[in-house]
Amino acid sequence: MPKDTVGQYLAKHADLDREALALDIAPVSTVICIPLHDEDEGFLATLESAAQLDRAETTLLILLVNDAQDNAADTHARNTVFIRWLRTLLGARDAPASVTDWRGLTVLLIDRTQPGRRLPAGQGVGLARKIAGDVALALHRRGTVRSPWMACTDADVRLPHDYLRRLPSPNAPYSAALFPFEHTLEGSSAQSIAMQQYESYLHYYVLGLSHADSPYAYHSVGSSFAVHMEKYAAVRGFPRKLAAEDFYLLNKLIKQAPMIRLAGAPIRIRGRESNRVPFGTGKAVLDIQQTKEPYRVYNPLVFDALAVWIRAQHRFCAQPKGFNWVAELQHPDLPSKLLHTCLDRQGALVAAEKSAAQVPDMERLQHRMFEWNDAFRTLRLIHMLRDAGLGTLPILEAFAKAPFTPRSQPPIDLDTATRMLGCAANPRHAPVVTPQHAVQ
Repeated sequence: MPKDTVGQYLAKHADLDREALALDIAPVSTVICIPLHDEDEGFLATLESAAQLDRAETTLLILLVNDAQDNAADTHARNTVFIRWLRTLLGARDAPASVTDWRGLTVLLIDRTQPGRRLPAGQGVGLARKIAGDVALALHRRGTVRSPWMACTDADVRLPHDYLRRLPSPNAPYSAALFPFEHTLEGSSAQSIAMQQYESYLHYYVLGLSHADSPYAYHSVGSSFAVHMEKYAAVRGFPRKLAAEDFYLLNKLIKQAPMIRLAGAPIRIRGRESNRVPFGTGKAVLDIQQTKEPYRVYNPLVFDALAVWIRAQHRFCAQPKGFNWVAELQHPDLPSKLLHTCLDRQGALVAAEKSAAQVPDMERLQHRMFEWNDAFRTLRLIHMLRDAGLGTLPILEAFAKAPFTPRSQPPIDLDTATRMLGCAANPRHAPVVTPQHAVQ
């Protein structure tokens, strides 16, 4: 008998909200999950964009308003004010969970802000996303949600009207679908400039990975992806992390099946400041404003080094016996043995040799290498190369020097750089990000 991945996950690993699943919810086609924490009335813009979606009348919106036991008293107070406002707006009952209709949308409101219902101490957005996602999965299993695609976004977005229509077909062979995104500028001039710099960095990083032919060349932005529920269950859902839960989930999903980067109008994300999580876009916008120096990004040479490593992996998989790592990891623009030293410290070369001893054929070895050198270890290697001497550059200087950024006549300003990087990083068609990119 085929393995019941969803059933096993729901029985053993899910974080289910029993009050939500006890409600009588009419069948819908699709589901969108949004965690809410320390929000305000600005969320109305997100709600209105959801109500204006094509197919909104057959969509379930799961809103999980969450607080943690160890949050400060003023945070508890703000969450209580927010959920009261939200209940009034939606016409929802004052209950741990309630379902209502708002402008044609079916809205499931889950309250995890009150004593006895709050998240455990030390928990945050990762667990909040997991509870909402697990409820969506259980409703799909029950037949209440027909589509196997779970859309995930945030409280500070405006969704394009065809957002749901762009989801892949139910049987498409993908683990995730990634929407293009764009931050809208708000606040002071300093805040807007900080947001432009950080968005430019996000695109610069993905373009650098693509230049290196990394199979992990995609954005990891929690506001802008959908996941296939069976693959979601196979990797045991969102990780319970205080930040970067989107990065770690996608890192697991790409090992299950290819992901597709969707074309079309971007999701528009507010360029707001935030301390909700210890790192991420909102925190970066705050931090950049506090730094008087120009915003710095990885030297483009780190991506040249990554390209050398990825090419060496392919050659090693074709002929591992007697492979000369020192010779194969040289590059004329890199300090001698720098890349070899970093990979040796990371344990990557020992892992490669062990894999070659354990796996007899080239294709399986390539897949083993792909999985070991994943998005997390790729990021760690980039940090090691930076810290070992390649360093960082001011963002416009890096833009001008990088071989993978759009070409333009200097001098180039930040507005132009942000726009050009965004156009280059967001697809005009729908390319597939797949493990098979590691098999060449």
